[in-house]
Amino acid sequence: IVDIFDVKDHSIWREPSGLVYARLHGLEAGYLRWQTIDRLGMVVATFAPVSDFIDRQTLTIQLVVMMVLSFFVFLFVFSLFHKKQIIQPIKELDYDIKGISVYDLTYRLPVEEHRYFGSLRHAINLMLEKTQGYCEDIWRQQEELEAAYTQLVANEQQLQAQYDEIMEHEAQMQYLADHDPLTGLFNRRKFAENLRSLLEEGQVGAVFMLDLDDFKNINDTQGHVFGDQVLQFVAKQLRNICPQATAYRFGGDEFLLLLVGEDDPETLHQCIEEIFRNLKETRTIEGKRLHLMVSLGAVRYPADGTTVDDLLIKADIAMYNAKRAGKSRYLFFEGSMADTFSRKIHIERILLETIQAESFRLVYQPVVKASTGEIAYFEALIRIQGNPLSPGKFIPIAEESNLILPIGRWVIKEAIRQLLTWKKSGVKVKPIALNFSAKQFYDEDLVDFLAMQLNKEGVDPALIEIEITESVFIDNLEEVTRIIERIKTLGVRIALDDFGTGYSSLNYITRIPVDRIKLDRRFVERLTENILVMKGLIAIAHGLKMDVVGEGVEKSEEARLLREVGCDYFQGYLLSIPLPPDQVERIMDNNYGDLLGYL
Repeated sequence: IVDIFDVKDHSIWREPSGLVYARLHGLEAGYLRWQTIDRLGMVVATFAPVSDFIDRQTLTIQLVVMMVLSFFVFLFVFSLFHKKQIIQPIKELDYDIKGISVYDLTYRLPVEEHRYFGSLRHAINLMLEKTQGYCEDIWRQQEELEAAYTQLVANEQQLQAQYDEIMEHEAQMQYLADHDPLTGLFNRRKFAENLRSLLEEGQVGAVFMLDLDDFKNINDTQGHVFGDQVLQFVAKQLRNICPQATAYRFGGDEFLLLLVGEDDPETLHQCIEEIFRNLKETRTIEGKRLHLMVSLGAVRYPADGTTVDDLLIKADIAMYNAKRAGKSRYLFFEGSMADTFSRKIHIERILLETIQAESFRLVYQPVVKASTGEIAYFEALIRIQGNPLSPGKFIPIAEESNLILPIGRWVIKEAIRQLLTWKKSGVKVKPIALNFSAKQFYDEDLVDFLAMQLNKEGVDPALIEIEITESVFIDNLEEVTRIIERIKTLGVRIALDDFGTGYSSLNYITRIPVDRIKLDRRFVERLTENILVMKGLIAIAHGLKMDVVGEGVEKSEEARLLREVGCDYFQGYLLSIPLPPDQVERIMDNNYGDLLGYL
């Protein structure tokens, strides 16, 4: 616009809007009106040439000129004609001319009833008609300009509203990209972005990876809604516990804390201790008492790593070792942990391959009646075909990685299949006991799957027994009791394994509907020191209509003492090692009375 139009005062271009008289290069002059729209980076301008433009001031000037002209005409006529013949017509003409108004463009001088100055009156009327046309055109253009300006303003407001809406959506999208929707904490992506920036800047600090112990049991027993409330509670606590740390939700029940500018071990230990003290306090959430346990792995940067992935892997390794060490504790990463983690990954790979190939196998250890020496039933124990890896090593890893669930289902199918095979071969079939971990026990589809397999193969449910440990009861005794009742409704028996290894054993056996308890090997080893205690415990079990099995019996003396205190069954290497199915068939009718030394 500046380059196209000539104006006298160039300072006007700094104004955001205005109306100015300007000359278009090489063309005629006119009036230029402009408006700047800052939000859109646009300038809207309208130019009206003088030939198409006349304002009210111009009209007034023309009227004045006409009046002056009329006055001179009047003088001229007055000098030529007699006063009597001219004075009155001139007065009438003057009166009519004074009736011209810029506010009434339709006004015309009377012509027909006047004998004098008819041509002049007609000429003035022609000028008035032309002036009326000019004015109407100007007013129409002005109305169009005002309408266009109004539309531009409306468009600007609409564009601004759309822009604001886009910015709001962009802010919402950025928030969702950076935050976890459940807890409101920063998410894993934002953690990686922030830590990467700190590493590039050469900062020092630490990363804590925190996992809620046995959180799946909370979801399984209390429901996912309550589980979400627990996660929100933990997130709220982590925001306030350690002021120098930023909390992130890593995923599931895992959280991250990022500390900047602090890598002193003593200070980090204090921060972690504060986290544990705060989270371990018994809380009430939605009327339910909650006692949280957490495991934490810690790494320092750049001492333990200079990339995000390296630090996360090492923090995960440290946390994994904390869990393996007994949970509810924390460990700082050490180089030796990497070897342990590599072994875990190696075993997980073996388990995955074995699950896919279904190359597990079951061996069976007999459980003998104390009163007769006859085999009452067998406990099924899992092995990996062609691999000497001990179940004591791969079962904990299977539980940690949730591979225990498909493994447990395979065990159910294989044990039922084996019972059917023995039945078809004419062998006198004895029941089989299967071990279930807490994760298997809380599997929502466990009971339905068990019922389906029994019905599919037509196997008597009384031939199956489920062994669970005391760890199953930690979180929700009511839920455990409900699941046990569902299993027993099928006709399947329930045994409490490893009794006496922890928690409140006596409290549990009086409250849960199990059919038998299995005394842990450590109980049996200390039998001579606790004869009276053992005798009272067995009496309580019998009073609750429960059988008692002594596990880990390796000596005849242990068997004798167990029988004296009222134990109903024996199991252990004194009687037999776990055997493959073909060897089990050969001992099915064995009697171990002679071996036990009391028959």
